[in-house]
Amino acid sequence: MIENHYNILDIVRLLFTAYNNSEIDFESHDHLPEEKETYQIGEDINEKIKEFLMSGIDKGDLRSDLKIMPTIFVFWGMLSGLIQFAANKEEYIKKAMGLSKTQFLEYGFHMLYCSIADKGV
Repeated sequence: MIENHYNILDIVRLLFTAYNNSEIDFESHDHLPEEKETYQIGEDINEKIKEFLMSGIDKGDLRSDLKIMPTIFVFWGMLSGLIQFAANKEEYIKKAMGLSKTQFLEYGFHMLYCSIADKGV
């Protein structure tokens, strides 16, 4: 079951960049075109995650009590933190845990998925 959901988690890596552009006032025209494009990519990713969550709930793979928009933003924060931590602490992860960066990320992604998975899955 989890394998079907990992491809959406790979996309979430872009959320961190989009998040950095989420506070820009695009009405003021005081921004770079790339910033607006990044923001739009973030909005598109939010929509994909929404579809992923709703589909998982409909199929019974994900908990039915999930609030979609808060879950998107909470997941975004947790994933970006996990990815950033793994990138910045790769040697420490190897030394302290005996895990490669990839193994650590896979474990973290699995933990995050389990936090929204239906208990019967």
